[in-house]
Amino acid sequence: MRVLLVDNSKPECAVFTPKLEQNLRQHASVTRASTREAVVDALHEAWDAVVLSGSSLNMSQSLSASAIAKDLMVLLRYTDVPILGVCFGMQLMAVAYGGAVGRLDACRQGAYAVRADGPLAQGRLVPFFHHQDEVTAVPPGFVADAVDAASGTIVGMHSAELRRYGVQYHPECSTGEAAEVLARFVACAEQLRARGAAPGIRTLRARDEVALDVARQGLR
Repeated sequence: MRVLLVDNSKPECAVFTPKLEQNLRQHASVTRASTREAVVDALHEAWDAVVLSGSSLNMSQSLSASAIAKDLMVLLRYTDVPILGVCFGMQLMAVAYGGAVGRLDACRQGAYAVRADGPLAQGRLVPFFHHQDEVTAVPPGFVADAVDAASGTIVGMHSAELRRYGVQYHPECSTGEAAEVLARFVACAEQLRARGAAPGIRTLRARDEVALDVARQGLR
């Protein structure tokens, strides 16, 4: 299994991504791409799965296109490959596909109870959170498959058709059921590969090629 890990963290704030990479390496061969140039190079390869890391950035605030270029290029290119968004990665994915993100009054950090009913987690779990944005509406075609047990806030989503998955919490810093999310995501990708559905680089339609060119050229 070959997994591309898109690193959205700032070098001076890279706390969670190294743990994410370490955890993923228990289940697959991982390539971590931390720069736009590294992601551009990765676009020429086929991957079994992709993971979008967390970040100190916030989708609820104004961001330059260059700040999310790495993720947009991957979402555009690998339409037939399973992609998991963690924390910021989930928020970015939600916005990219037509959902909505809002800002909390303060940073939310700690372990909180969650009710899950999705492909990556089911039942009651108590994962670790560290975020100040939250997904307030999932995109069309997505299902909210995990919610905060106390507030009902969306903390997990997926689209089986698009092979897109998102968790607001950090499975790499969690224990119990929540810690198994990464292993289950890799297992989902393995099942798709076994059926011949991945890896791959879909032949892009002209519209997608234009969008990808904009990402490459305008985000420099």
